[in-house]
Amino acid sequence: MTLQRRKSLKPNDIIHDQFIILGKLDNQKHSSKLYKGFDKISRNFVVVKITSAAYKEKNKYVTKILQKLKEGAGTGVPTLVWRGEIVPDTITVTECLGPNLKKLFLLMDKQFSTATISMIAIQALHTLEYIHRHDYVCCNIMPKEILISLHKKSLVLFITDYKQARKVKSGRLAATDNVSHTANKAILNKFSSVNLHLGLPASKKDDLESLGYILVYFFRNGPIFEKKTKNSTREDKIKSYEQQKLSMVPETFCQGLPQEMVSFMSHIKSMQTNQTNEKIDYDYLRKLFKTLFNKYSTWEGFQYDWISKARTYNVDNGKRMGDDRISQEPSLKSDLFLYNHLCIKVLTS
Repeated sequence: MTLQRRKSLKPNDIIHDQFIILGKLDNQKHSSKLYKGFDKISRNFVVVKITSAAYKEKNKYVTKILQKLKEGAGTGVPTLVWRGEIVPDTITVTECLGPNLKKLFLLMDKQFSTATISMIAIQALHTLEYIHRHDYVCCNIMPKEILISLHKKSLVLFITDYKQARKVKSGRLAATDNVSHTANKAILNKFSSVNLHLGLPASKKDDLESLGYILVYFFRNGPIFEKKTKNSTREDKIKSYEQQKLSMVPETFCQGLPQEMVSFMSHIKSMQTNQTNEKIDYDYLRKLFKTLFNKYSTWEGFQYDWISKARTYNVDNGKRMGDDRISQEPSLKSDLFLYNHLCIKVLTS
């Protein structure tokens, strides 16, 4: 079947004689449309992304990064299954992953256990070390861009957004990077590093700083910075985040949190801005959270908080027995397809 336009994609359409379209995913973006699909050859679920012609170069850039990262044997990077065109647009097919950490945080009523947060830190550091070893920095790490595996026993976390990623050499941006060296101000958020707020070139340190804000966000059940008034504009909020990050003292910022979190933020803050020659000690950073993890759990048989909660949900309709919260919560419903398959993997393994 020849498909000429994005809007023609509908259930049972076949892409590349291999991928069957099952339906549209709700979390659409202005630059692309997402569809759930099925790979007839591998017998696995996939995500089919149709990107408009206007974003073709950016899509090509991201695809190149994914291909480079997948040349190694590392984990935590989504697998690019296929890339092609539906004139005039671009189509990419990637492996189907589970829900993102933001949605799982909502599912758990914004309460992750210390053991789960510690394991998130350990796994995220594994993924970041692998990405950094290939001389890339992500520049835009947020809970909604970190996805889990659909396999029950897998602890791996996947970093999925590479639109703002940059190539670096010895910690600094490579001279061959033909993309703007500074972040798009529109993507700044509470998890962005100080360097990105100031418009400075990104480094590996910035990814670690963003991870630190994410971990504090989980430890504090959501809020990490003082909020502006209700009438504040987005620009006001971003400026407030920037000022609070610039004046941040780890001991104060992490007050009431485990000492390991204080040590992590202190270590990141003490690192050189561009990390030119200084080697990042990922083992030390992981050890901090392994120590914290061991205080609350054991490695044998450990499961993330959401796995045990998933057991209480009905596989057929994605609802907990006697509770329709997921179907009523828009932010959860948008990822219901992926969540359902998480349940299936958990309950049938």
